[in-house]
Amino acid sequence: MPGSPPTAARRAPTHVLVVNQHGDNTGDEAAIRGMLDGLAEQIGDARFTVLHQFRERSSEVDTGHDVRWIPLVLPPLEAVRLVLYSLLQLLGVRSRALLGTTGRAVVDAYDTADLVVSAPGGPYFGDPYWSHEPVHWFYVWLARWRRLPTALYAPSTGPFRKRLLNPLRRLTYRCFDVVTLREERSAEYLRELVGDDVGFEVTVDAALQQQVPPLDRDDWVVRTGHGGEPLGDRFLLVVSAIDFPYPGDPDPAARRRRYDEAIVAAVRRVVERAGGPDRVHVAFMPQLHSAQHTDVPYLTRLGRMLGDEASWEVVADSASSIVQRSRFAAADLVIAGRYHPAVFAVSAGVPVLCIPYEHKAAGLMEAAGQSAHVVDLDEVEASRLERAVDELFDRRDEVAKELAEVEPVLRARSRRTSELVAGLLQG
Repeated sequence: MPGSPPTAARRAPTHVLVVNQHGDNTGDEAAIRGMLDGLAEQIGDARFTVLHQFRERSSEVDTGHDVRWIPLVLPPLEAVRLVLYSLLQLLGVRSRALLGTTGRAVVDAYDTADLVVSAPGGPYFGDPYWSHEPVHWFYVWLARWRRLPTALYAPSTGPFRKRLLNPLRRLTYRCFDVVTLREERSAEYLRELVGDDVGFEVTVDAALQQQVPPLDRDDWVVRTGHGGEPLGDRFLLVVSAIDFPYPGDPDPAARRRRYDEAIVAAVRRVVERAGGPDRVHVAFMPQLHSAQHTDVPYLTRLGRMLGDEASWEVVADSASSIVQRSRFAAADLVIAGRYHPAVFAVSAGVPVLCIPYEHKAAGLMEAAGQSAHVVDLDEVEASRLERAVDELFDRRDEVAKELAEVEPVLRARSRRTSELVAGLLQG
């Protein structure tokens, strides 16, 4: 039965190997926190090894669980040695001398694992990330070659228009004993790829297993000309935008400029509707936080475009997902140009205007009953976002009630993923 305690025949603690964890991104951190909490609740005594794509060691967060972090992106020579070792092992030959230091750690993790879980995240099986998709296949294949129980933990997936890759994609999906996806739009893509050959269940984002209370407004200090003062009763708008590259567009620079102008126009409309500059504070919230990839310079540029039309700040990108979520939960309204900020708002019952750049965010809003407050990336213009702000602002009390009603349903659906995955340990 899914969610039952592990049997006495299995050694304790149960070793769960998590592969394909995404990179230095606060949203992906929130998803793995939710997953680890959910699995630990279902399994009981558990330890975790996580194969990750972090660019910086500082991204190895304290989750409150027994976690060992190992990079899954290896130096080229060491990667070749790991692949060669794995192919020889299929032939019955084990030669650890082939392996480098990290390769040995990876092999040891598989050799001692009771369960392998491919992590929650974006569509790492699918065209948006096709160039490094084979890396993710490989770590799933390693689990199947060892006949370990293997689960896909509610990522997005698809689309699958690069047809030359589809046979290997179908092979990879057949490696899983449990497949869950986090929204219906991904389910449509998977049905097109595999038909009825692979069973799966649609749940929802792993981060929704956690609830984070709002930050006390007296603890949120707003910088002023006199130093700083508590946020108090100001209207709080939280904004998380994306510097989207518009690949394939004939004039991506112009499209990016229009997007930025539209976001700032939407912020100005919120300021106007909420009582003016003296009554509103705008918090730009970064999601990427490595030295190579950070949202801070981009969000700072948006803030400077806003100028002195409202008090504003860019929240430090060093804040953990828990700290970030407490700030989203304190907001009166959220503009989400990234996926997990929409998740954080929905989880906290905060009205959110969502501007998806991939199908995952639109799918989340559909699951939350908020499709009316979605503006597709291709529709982003200043006038369109201003109208969307007006529509949401006029309904914000009603929307907050709708989200309060749907949040327990979504939390239960997210916990369902953990139940299904933990159930593999009873096999």
